[in-house]
Amino acid sequence: AQIMEGRAVEDDDKHDEKGIDLFTMVTGHLIHLFKAERQMLENRGRLMIRLLCGHLNARRLYVTVAKAILHEGCTDTGFADQLVQTFSWILL
Repeated sequence: AQIMEGRAVEDDDKHDEKGIDLFTMVTGHLIHLFKAERQMLENRGRLMIRLLCGHLNARRLYVTVAKAILHEGCTDTGFADQLVQTFSWILL
């Protein structure tokens, strides 16, 4: 499917000069933004995530966010709950 879209298979696994996966890094920044700007998550989160899923690998985005919540040991359960609810709503 990636070849038909005109992308190389390796395009999804780009890394920065330190070897960090850029997809994971950008997803982490998005999570931190939503955590700092909870109103943005409430007002525009669904739209933003839905658009990202339309342009990126949606499954990879969901898995990356789930892993980030798990690995960060998200102590703010209200935020984690809100983020999971937003993603769940999009799946419907």
